Amino acid sequence: MAGTDWHRRELIVPNKTLVTSQIINWTHSDPITRVDVPVGIAYGSNTKLARSAPQVGARVRSGSP
Repeated sequence: MAGTDWHRRELIVPNKTLVTSQIINWTHSDPITRVDVPVGIAYGSNTKLARSAPQVGARVRSGSP
């Protein structure tokens, strides 16, 4: 089986793996998935701004207001 990931890299899964291993389909019952993004900031930085910046970026990316 072949497919692509979020970074548009091609993934190839051998047929034997599909038949003999457990496969997790993260979007089978719900198309919304969670992505954890580690963020590091320096001591003394504005933590409120650091928390809001990824949320603003996600809204801009999705086209939400």
